[in-house]
Amino acid sequence: MTQLPMHVEEPQEAIVAERARRLRSAGVLGMLAIEQLVKLAGEHDERIYASGEQIIRQGDSGESMFFIIDGEVVVSLNVPGKDQIQLRRLESGDYFGEMSLMTGEPRLATVTATAETRVFEVTRSSFREILEQQPGLIKQIGDNIHRRLIEKEEAVDSARSQHLGETSSDILTRIKEFFRL
Repeated sequence: MTQLPMHVEEPQEAIVAERARRLRSAGVLGMLAIEQLVKLAGEHDERIYASGEQIIRQGDSGESMFFIIDGEVVVSLNVPGKDQIQLRRLESGDYFGEMSLMTGEPRLATVTATAETRVFEVTRSSFREILEQQPGLIKQIGDNIHRRLIEKEEAVDSARSQHLGETSSDILTRIKEFFRL
């Protein structure tokens, strides 16, 4: 009879310590003490998404943000009259969903895994304590939200301009065809 090797689970402390180390690599959390990161890492589980799976959807409610442990995602936006436009790609160490976490507003974009992706979701209740201890984090995340909102508006304006340009061109073509010019 052949014996198969037993599956040995990693101790919970080691899992939490590894999560804390990975969270520290996310630039926005670099200012936190290791104890704060360990506490945060112990309060939530990682989630794994397959390539093509949506993690959050534009317009959905949410009070959390996500840190990418491994993998890659694409952030896209639905623009009326256009197909989805891609805003950016994010990878290990990046984060998304901060607008909903910090303000309670609906999700501004859709985030889809482009490869198998592990994320760590941080909820409002656990993040509140961190913000109380590290008020400088509010400005840092707020500045990033501001940059991303500008990027979003520029992408929407660009998509609308392209749409208007196409529409104008189509109108000119129809006029020329009508007058056989």
